Amino acid sequence: MCGTLPPLKYRLRAGEQRGIGPWEASYFKRQPTSDEIRHDLEELQALCDQMVAEARRRQEDFEQRRRAARRAEMEALTDVPIPAIERLMSRVRTDPDARQQVISLIEGLDCDDPRKRRYRTMLANRLM
Repeated sequence: MCGTLPPLKYRLRAGEQRGIGPWEASYFKRQPTSDEIRHDLEELQALCDQMVAEARRRQEDFEQRRRAARRAEMEALTDVPIPAIERLMSRVRTDPDARQQVISLIEGLDCDDPRKRRYRTMLANRLM
C-alpha cells in the first residue's frame, strides 16, 4: 500500500495547491514580497518589545525582593553586637591602636547597617 503513494515531497495537505508549499523546491526560490517582509519585521518587533517589557518587569520584581530581603536582614542585625568592637570599646580612650581598630571596624560596616550609627555614637561618647 505504501508503494502506491507519491513521494512525501510531492504530497499536498488538504486545501493547498501545488507549487506554494514548503515541500516544493520552487517555494524556496520565491522571493518574499515587500509586504511580507514588512509584516514579518513588524511581528518580530512586537515580539521583541514584549520580551523586553517582560524582562524589565522581572528585573524590577527581583530588585524589590532583594531590597525587601536586605531590609529584613538589616533589621535582624540591629540588636546583634559585634564582639570585636564591644571588646575594644572599653580601651578607646587610652589606647590609640584600639581606637583605630574600632574606627576601621565601624567603617567596614555597610552604609545601611543600623549598628554603624550606634557604634559611632558610642565611640564619640567614649572619647568625650
